[in-house]
Amino acid sequence: LVAAGRGSWIAPSSTASYFRYPRVEWLPLEDAAPYELALIWPRHAANPLLHLLLEESRRVTRPAPV
Repeated sequence: LVAAGRGSWIAPSSTASYFRYPRVEWLPLEDAAPYELALIWPRHAANPLLHLLLEESRRVTRPAPV
């Protein structure tokens, strides 16, 4: 819907690096309060890739400035 000119989306600023599309322009939303993203999963998740996802997520994220 965004690319079709029929919607908008508030996303983390890092999203602009990963999702480039010629008809989408990323603009900073500077006066909004920061928000947190979280990863959740079932307590007894058996997917072997979960551990890798968590490791990589911890590696690429950093605490937000206070």
